[in-house]
Amino acid sequence: MGYEVHITRKDNWYDVDASKEITLEEWIAYIANDREMRFDNLSKTSFAASASLSKNSSSFKAIWLVDDPWAITYKPAKFEFKSGNITVFNPDADVLEKMNSIARALAARVLGQDGESYSEETVAEERKHWWKFWAR
Repeated sequence: MGYEVHITRKDNWYDVDASKEITLEEWIAYIANDREMRFDNLSKTSFAASASLSKNSSSFKAIWLVDDPWAITYKPAKFEFKSGNITVFNPDADVLEKMNSIARALAARVLGQDGESYSEETVAEERKHWWKFWAR
């Protein structure tokens, strides 16, 4: 089992409210302007070409191209556009920070599948080193 976290504008990520959905066009534009991201199914296609993708495409998953020299193995985080949200499965603290960065750019927020907020402050609090647990 895993856990989904969503970038959303909705009150609850599962709500059906077209007026608060992140649009596919916004997602494509965001990916086109973020050098750390690319569409997973477009490894050799230009971003200009990605804008002409059919809305019926099987996947609008993007990956975050993390350049971490300390990583033993590299497994990119996958960001999937679906139902007016951007969803990541089992994100770690680094991915949650990236999700907040994307949310800021899209005037959205980050919510867990149970509705809890993963704000920048929440993520920063969780990242505190164990020896700083008493600092507030």
